[in-house]
Amino acid sequence: KAREQLPYQEYMKENSRIKGLSDKELFKEIDPVQQDEDFWMKVAMGVKRTKEECKLQWLHTDSPLLCTDPWTKAEERKLHTIAPAQKFTNWVKIAQELGTN
Repeated sequence: KAREQLPYQEYMKENSRIKGLSDKELFKEIDPVQQDEDFWMKVAMGVKRTKEECKLQWLHTDSPLLCTDPWTKAEERKLHTIAPAQKFTNWVKIAQELGTN
């Protein structure tokens, strides 16, 4: 997708709006389909973090796709079977096999 060029006044208005949001409010606005470098730069301009830190925080903490429920005993048993089979490295695959999102 081509980078959208905003006129200076629109850029400054959006910059002010983003700076007024709390981290939680800001990360609630994130569209997972729009996770390109320009997008993360825009998010980062509203907080005192790098675009990489913003992206990691959303992916590992704030994404609504993350399951934050406590582990059940059955899930723990399943994890102890799946993780060694994946050599404790392919966590995307492990999560998919767990089926817990």
